[in-house]
Amino acid sequence: MCLAQRFSPKSNTFKWSLDGKEVTKAIDKCDKSEKKGSVTEYSATSILQISAGDWKPNTKVKCEFVHKAGNEEREAEFAGMISLENCECFENRNVYFFSVSLFILCLCLPKSVCFLFPAIFQDCSDIAVDIVAPSLEAMLKNREGVLKCKASADNSGFTKITITANNNDIAEKPVEGNDKYVELDAPIGYEEWSNGTEFTCTKPTVFILAPPEHKPGEPMTLTCYVKDFYPKEVFVSWLADDEPVTSKYSTSLPIQTDQIFSVYSQLTVNDSKWKNGTVFSCVVYHEGIDEKMRVLTSVNISCCKPTIALLSREDGDRIVLECQLNDYFPDKLTVQWLEGINSVKGQIDKKLQNTDKGEKKYTYLSIMKKIMDNFQNLMSGSLKSNFIYFTCTEKSLFKPSVQVKKSHLRDIIQGSQVTISCVVKAPDNTEVSWLINGISRKGTTEHKDPSINNIVSNLNLSRQELTHSTIVCTAKHPCFKLEKVEIKKDPVVVIRRPFVKSMQAASAVLECVVNGLPSGEVCIIFQSDDTPVSGLNCVDWAPSENIWSLITHFTIPSEHQKNGKTFTCTVHRLSKSWKSKPTGNIFGNPTIELAVVPSVSRSSLDTQKLLCSATGFDPKIKWLSVSGENPGRALDATMMEDGRVKVFSEILVPQQEWNQEITCQTKTKTKTAEESISICTVIAPSSQRAEFYLVGPSLSSVRSDTSVYLTCLVVVQSVKLFSIQWKVNGIVPNPNGHEQEPRVHDNGTESKESILKVFVTDWNAYALFTCEVKHLCSDYTQEKRISKTRDPKQPTVRILRPSDSDLSGLQNACLLCLITGFFPSDISVQWQLNETQLDASQFTNSPVAAHTSGGFSMHSALMLPASEWKDGTFSCVVSHESSQNPITATIENLYASLIRSPPSVELLQGTSVPELVCLVFGFSPPAINITWWLGKTEMSAHRITHPAKGPDGKFSIRSHLDLQPSDWVPGEVYTCEVTHVTGILSPNISTKTALFEEAIFMNENKPEAIAQDTVEEAWNMACAFLVLFLLSLFYGCTATLVKVKPT
Repeated sequence: MCLAQRFSPKSNTFKWSLDGKEVTKAIDKCDKSEKKGSVTEYSATSILQISAGDWKPNTKVKCEFVHKAGNEEREAEFAGMISLENCECFENRNVYFFSVSLFILCLCLPKSVCFLFPAIFQDCSDIAVDIVAPSLEAMLKNREGVLKCKASADNSGFTKITITANNNDIAEKPVEGNDKYVELDAPIGYEEWSNGTEFTCTKPTVFILAPPEHKPGEPMTLTCYVKDFYPKEVFVSWLADDEPVTSKYSTSLPIQTDQIFSVYSQLTVNDSKWKNGTVFSCVVYHEGIDEKMRVLTSVNISCCKPTIALLSREDGDRIVLECQLNDYFPDKLTVQWLEGINSVKGQIDKKLQNTDKGEKKYTYLSIMKKIMDNFQNLMSGSLKSNFIYFTCTEKSLFKPSVQVKKSHLRDIIQGSQVTISCVVKAPDNTEVSWLINGISRKGTTEHKDPSINNIVSNLNLSRQELTHSTIVCTAKHPCFKLEKVEIKKDPVVVIRRPFVKSMQAASAVLECVVNGLPSGEVCIIFQSDDTPVSGLNCVDWAPSENIWSLITHFTIPSEHQKNGKTFTCTVHRLSKSWKSKPTGNIFGNPTIELAVVPSVSRSSLDTQKLLCSATGFDPKIKWLSVSGENPGRALDATMMEDGRVKVFSEILVPQQEWNQEITCQTKTKTKTAEESISICTVIAPSSQRAEFYLVGPSLSSVRSDTSVYLTCLVVVQSVKLFSIQWKVNGIVPNPNGHEQEPRVHDNGTESKESILKVFVTDWNAYALFTCEVKHLCSDYTQEKRISKTRDPKQPTVRILRPSDSDLSGLQNACLLCLITGFFPSDISVQWQLNETQLDASQFTNSPVAAHTSGGFSMHSALMLPASEWKDGTFSCVVSHESSQNPITATIENLYASLIRSPPSVELLQGTSVPELVCLVFGFSPPAINITWWLGKTEMSAHRITHPAKGPDGKFSIRSHLDLQPSDWVPGEVYTCEVTHVTGILSPNISTKTALFEEAIFMNENKPEAIAQDTVEEAWNMACAFLVLFLLSLFYGCTATLVKVKPT
């Protein structure tokens, strides 16, 4: 592989040669580009593929890179054995290497033996080496696999085999007995196997395609289509009812389309599994899926029965019949119309398929138009290997009703056989049958009366069968569920308290109800705790069509009307008796329940409705409050299952009494039950706390007014239950604030404000103001305090400039002003443009946020419409009590970088370093390109800086061209070509003399070269000393003349 990097322009060529001969085949090339400032740098890769036979000792390969800036070439030679220090072998052994992916196999062989693979050694005909990579299924499914190494030799054995990954031994095994065949397995994790490979994973999309049509008994083919994934490594498996399938399935090789891949997998399913409801799932494992997850798509191939409906309508002198069969699968279905016994074809037949994304189902419509009295519609379809038949009639259908009648008791006693009749009222085509102990039996005789749709089936049984068998009559119609009635042999006995008689004052009446009792003499007796409390009440019972139940009433004696007593009734026949279940504790202690009825209205003047229920033998409710006794409004009563009565009463309580206790009471002769309630008993402790806020005066009012206002805001579910009180320096003021009317909010909360007026002098004197909030039912007082801040902190204000891409886009941009580190939180933020205040609708101020480190912060965003650019000075003006004057941050030239400005260019020459500098400044936008030319030849060896943005919004950039003294030839012309959207500038410099000259002086004592700069420095220093000496001499002479006076 030959790699060339960081060159420009793009045009290039690779040339390969093998042992001096040019190679033109098996060459692949790949180009890439990267933007570095205003210059695009390119890289290119060329890959040469040669056979293993050509890659042998002393083989040389040369790659030459041909480019406009100059040619480069590199040469590679066969390296023989490599990395010997990574393997240790026994004496008289050589080390050989063979690599795959990132893993290296190290083999230790006798010196007399060498191995063949990969054909880079001599005399290797008897050695074979193979590395088996981990399976794709194991890597994608289990995230780990096994790397297997196999080696064999014909003549000599091995002593040790080692597998190395990244110069670290991951598996090693000594070989004893000089075996001629060795194997070594190394466990490899997915991350270790794929290390060094860069790719982008795209999650696959999985579909299971519907199976094609097939003949009954033939196998089905399911297809799982996996598409739009990258990289191409993927594994597909199948599940049947969440278990791996045992049958074979095939998966295609990945199919590439552009940069994505797709595969399909097919599974053959037996026809029996296709029909028994098995759920088949396609499971896909891929890099784009989390290792703990899988992509799973299922198909349920069970059959679906159709639902049938027969509709009719009149069309002139004809009747239109429409048969609808909905939601069935598969679509193998036939519809046949029958007129009498003759088959008639439908005049219109349609088969439709559903369009939703659920299971595939069909709908069939068959329409018949004809004058007729009665039609039958017969539908047959193959579902789950069975034929299902549905029959419906066109005329109005009704559900069958079944009644069973037995012979009179006299006939049963006198005869040896019993006749039971099953009377069925049902439409035509209804089949009546009997079940004796679950075994089907036809009736002895059957009579049908079509005029009244009546069927009577008689069945003769012996007395023993009647007594010891379970007898059921069934009626079956194709359009309805099976109707059946079982013959009850034993009567049902129930004791209960009649509701109407119980509502009478001091009524203690029970009734015994007997259902299903055969004709004959019967006696009834009542018991209290299994002790008879009544005499035998005997009657000759004869049920009729209108009377099916025998009811007997009984009054409970007063001595048995006690707590804990239960009652039963027993029905006696000559040879058998039946007993009821006992009643409940009718005379038990009364119980009472008290509840609050929620109110829809939220007005503080509304009354509160209370509901009380009392349960007992004969409960009566009365209400007690501070205003006296109140009967309330009685509601409907209810008889409970245990025989006790439950009564209800409601009352409306005024708000002033709702704050006091309200009691609901009921009494018996020996027991009183009551329960009390008030507003404080129904309010949870958590609701007795309020959220409230204490807000100080605004900064503007403190500076301009003589009085200011403090606000205490309470927010809670029921604000009328809270009181607000002010204190100034711990003393209650007079007046104690002004409370506003409560307000109801959409979220179910209420709020109330209390406003306190104070003098500015008191505020500026750091008076302490306290707002106390207390719930009506709580002794706990919540309070918050506020006063003027003694040590306010001034905010820090700065404006963040938006990027040029934001300003030039189609969307509106924002100018952000950050205000941080201020205290207290009261602050005012405004925006100005050219010292003119902007409307508040043009900017948005965020809420003030507190920091754990102390102080507050906020920001303000000024909207900059994309449709208009207003250039000038933008100012963020902040007012805070920490400063008498507003704190302002400004920004100018906001749009300067977006307005096209041509660049200015200066060509500079280095003094100490041999270079030329092209200085470009004052341009916008920043996109620019600089090219150096020597005459007409482009020079690529120059350095360029990134465009820098100045305070005026314009950009500057420099390009450095490094030179050698030999490059500065008189007569040459260097040009710096600057290309910008506004035009092209090309300043140049001509070489008239040598770029750099040196003055060389020789010192006899120290023969070293002295640079001209050093000589000039020494000369300047000598002149300075000479001047200072002359000044000192002049000063000395003058002072002497002054001091020596003439005598």
